[in-house]
Amino acid sequence: MAESSYLERVVPDEAQYVLWQEHINRYVFALSYVQSKTVLDVACGTGYGTELISKTADFVVGLDISRKALTYAKKHYAKDSKTNFMLADANNLPFRDSVFDIIVSFETIEHLRRYESFLQELKCVLKRSGKLIISTPNGRIRSSPRQEKPSNPFHFKEFSSNEFSRILSMFSLKAQFFGQCDYTLKDLLFRILGRHLPLSLKYFFVKFKKISELPPQDDSARATNPLYRVKRRHDFYPIFSSRFFVVVVENENEHGNSLL
Repeated sequence: MAESSYLERVVPDEAQYVLWQEHINRYVFALSYVQSKTVLDVACGTGYGTELISKTADFVVGLDISRKALTYAKKHYAKDSKTNFMLADANNLPFRDSVFDIIVSFETIEHLRRYESFLQELKCVLKRSGKLIISTPNGRIRSSPRQEKPSNPFHFKEFSSNEFSRILSMFSLKAQFFGQCDYTLKDLLFRILGRHLPLSLKYFFVKFKKISELPPQDDSARATNPLYRVKRRHDFYPIFSSRFFVVVVENENEHGNSLL
């Protein structure tokens, strides 16, 4: 599939409805953990989530490798002393050890070839007993399951729940797994129909499905839709599973522990 089919950068008021709902609901979920905390938002993109976190956190740093994204973030959201945006590589964080109470990193790790190094960096700058809130796509749900390489050309690795749990064990053996955007039997049927229907009928089904998911309109373009909320994870693959994992893990293990 062409790279243009994947939108990896969310710009408020420009993003597709579904993409916006997926992303903003992860930050809404994180709000219950960040109150009065020092927070790092890794791969903050255009900064809308960093700004949301700043409403309850004591201090938040939004970090990204894209100058263009940070230019947008600084223009729209760097409005008080509680929020700071920094240009940096997620594999080489410019902070001393044990600085942050909370680290959030949504839809980041699958983009990194050296994901073990990335997690080691997060562990170093996270305080002992601090929490990492991290999300990634469910690697078992793909457009082409037989392919070893993810269909999304921007992803290096997509994890199963067991794989993701294993690599996060460097922080703690007790990871809380949540799910987002349940993949149900209805979705499976839409996929099957989508592969075999003529283009005109396929468009009708996709259009009908998207319209049926839209909530009543209100004055806020940022209103969250309950269908996209992070909640208890179901895993009855393939008829009922989560498209995305959202995991909360406490930093219990000593710095420098091996992944293996």
